[in-house]
Amino acid sequence: MKRTRKSKGNSQFKISQVVDLTGVPIRLLREYDKRELLEPERDSQTNRRIYSDQDLIYLLIITIFKNLGFTFRETRHILNEPSFCLETSVKKQIKVIDEKINNLLEVSVILNRILSSVQNDKQVVLSDIKSVFVKIHEDTSTFYKFYT
Repeated sequence: MKRTRKSKGNSQFKISQVVDLTGVPIRLLREYDKRELLEPERDSQTNRRIYSDQDLIYLLIITIFKNLGFTFRETRHILNEPSFCLETSVKKQIKVIDEKINNLLEVSVILNRILSSVQNDKQVVLSDIKSVFVKIHEDTSTFYKFYT
């Protein structure tokens, strides 16, 4: 399903320029188009993909979803929801990333306590081990709570 595009900025990028700018391989950009995740305009004469500024923002969102473990189907579902709002999505992703950073900092503190115990031949506190598992689980489910 083609999303309605608000024309913000008038930049147009060829697929090779998008690859150079983002590092996303051509085959993956084509796959996103095929799976209706990212559907750039087409040049009427050459039928080549033409990406806009907004397409690049969607590409960024898709890449973040992918890195957080979302499937193509889940990502497409989110992007095609009538209530989907690009600005809201970016705000949610910032919040999730901030939470992931805080979570990782907490895991680092706990792991340093465990390391200290190991280095000093002291018994590792089991609650620390449990806390790391809990934090890891929280980290993998954090993003889903914002989009489900």
